[in-house]
Amino acid sequence: MKTNIILCLLALAAPVLAAEKSKKNNPRVPVFTGYFEAADIDRSGSLSEAEFNGTVGAGKTVALTRYRFNFLARGLFLLQARGLEGTKGEIRLSEYIRYAGGLRVPAPRRGEIFFFADLDRDGFLDLSEFAATRNTASATNGNVARAFGKTDENDDDQISRLEFGVELD
Repeated sequence: MKTNIILCLLALAAPVLAAEKSKKNNPRVPVFTGYFEAADIDRSGSLSEAEFNGTVGAGKTVALTRYRFNFLARGLFLLQARGLEGTKGEIRLSEYIRYAGGLRVPAPRRGEIFFFADLDRDGFLDLSEFAATRNTASATNGNVARAFGKTDENDDDQISRLEFGVELD
């Protein structure tokens, strides 16, 4: 009887011990803990959106960075909900490490990029919102304006979901 109890306790403890061992062997943990601690300016133990913007997880576009922040702060299941407002949440260290600071977040769909660029939630992108979908490293005002003009097929100075390439539901 005592042997059975001991075996049961060991069986229950095995997953916990394995998880601890995998954390110690994961080279991502110390690296991304360091990134997290450097970005956590207010030392709150979590990253605000402003703090996240300075990390390795910040994307080459503003909308991609917003998507990654929201993914880490709220989780994938909430992002998939239609019409979800952006979060004012924060990212915890465990999520930051799990998704390698945002670098291992699944790629967003065009609709999600559109959603995170459309700040006024009117269903259209104006020129400044459209600029949030462009690579900030290579985008100039002229390049963005030309791309906006080509994408704005009906010349109404706004880009609809359909013009952006998002299929309507």
